[in-house]
Amino acid sequence: MIDNKTICKTIENIFPEKGECGKDIKVDWNKENNAYLVEYLENGKTAKTYVESDDAAVCIEKDCCLDLAFQVNQVR
Repeated sequence: MIDNKTICKTIENIFPEKGECGKDIKVDWNKENNAYLVEYLENGKTAKTYVESDDAAVCIEKDCCLDLAFQVNQVR
């Protein structure tokens, strides 16, 4: 499994306008949904989405981040 910090840094690199990891962007593993919970500030409110572990792994390991980017970007 990919660690939360790596996913957060990847999101930060793809979407620099969303802010910094640990400050504006938070990633945690959610056992209940078996996915990563991504939280960030969007228009003064906390936006949340789940990223499947397979999507995160493809992004990190194969540098193909379309699914992860789509998932994070659709929460507006």
